[in-house]
Amino acid sequence: MDDKSLDGFPKAPPSASSDLKDPKDLESVDSRIYLEQKSNKWIFEREEDGISREYEYDFESNSWILSSDDKEPTETIKRTVSEAEIDDDEEANKQQIKRIRREKMQKLKDEISRLKAENKKKKDSSSNKVSNAVYVSQLPNDITKEELVETFSKYGILSEDFNSGQARIKMYYNGDEFKGEALIFYHTPESVNLAIEMLDNTYIRQKKDGDQHIKVEPAQFDNAKPRKVPEEKHVLSSEARKLLIQKKEEVKKRLTQWDDDVNTNKSTKQEKTVLIRNMFRKEELQIDPMLELDLKDDIQEECAKLGIESDITKIAIYDITGVVSIRFKRAESCQLCISKFNGRYFDGLKLEAAPYNGQKLQKTNAPDSSNDLERLERFGKAIESR
Repeated sequence: MDDKSLDGFPKAPPSASSDLKDPKDLESVDSRIYLEQKSNKWIFEREEDGISREYEYDFESNSWILSSDDKEPTETIKRTVSEAEIDDDEEANKQQIKRIRREKMQKLKDEISRLKAENKKKKDSSSNKVSNAVYVSQLPNDITKEELVETFSKYGILSEDFNSGQARIKMYYNGDEFKGEALIFYHTPESVNLAIEMLDNTYIRQKKDGDQHIKVEPAQFDNAKPRKVPEEKHVLSSEARKLLIQKKEEVKKRLTQWDDDVNTNKSTKQEKTVLIRNMFRKEELQIDPMLELDLKDDIQEECAKLGIESDITKIAIYDITGVVSIRFKRAESCQLCISKFNGRYFDGLKLEAAPYNGQKLQKTNAPDSSNDLERLERFGKAIESR
């Protein structure tokens, strides 16, 4: 390419080392080119096939040559297009992965909701079933059936086996070793509730070292077992029918007598039970999972100083009512406890101790493991903030 303008290229520019202050030299410079100060080269940009390309003037060959920064434009364009295609594919893959994750998460949520609904349905159906038996655990290894009859018959009429006439009590064994568990049947569900209220978390005997509280709860029966093939109906003889009627009449009389005895038992229960107010702050009890145990330990320690610790049958914390209930075996111990606690100060609170007068006491249901975790977390945060 000579110094003339050919095929749209500018004519040869003046030497880069020449003095361009001369107006004539400036007039001779094509307006489409410029001198790059860094490389001291004349540059011309030209669009070819829709692509902008950069040329520099070579004084040795007296021609415009493709700039070294702009060589192989085709490959550069191809590479750019290829990278764009890859970016598009990556974005599409990301969106696909997000969509799959959303679908899986929704399926998981639906499954969790279904399981929760099933569990709620099972709980609702089981709560509607009335049990007429209690399941007792953590019993002493040497407990006898006669002791169970004596203890549990105080709170209702025990059901009897028709053939033997003995109370329906099933004691569970592992071989010859008693497992400390028993199933005790009552005639009415009301007796079940009373037995649980009076005996759960108490000592069935006078407390000794190593003894533990018994656990009393409603018996749960598995109704999912396959039904047996109906057997031929057994026809009672006239003598057996008369015996059955006689048994029913005896039960009716005993139930009537039991209703009269309940009022007496209630008054006895009140005489042996102490209520202590202002022993705890409700907000502290809600966040501190250990406070309830500490309160019970403090009560037992103070009663031990009076020599009445072994008389304690049950200590209950009624967080809704805001009282602590202490039940004793003897009314004398109840009076000693009142004299010990009434008017004393405990953790900055003045205690009020008085006999139980039969008012309704309320507490929240026993928390499950998830609520325990929440209480522990709240307790930890409260400690950190102090």
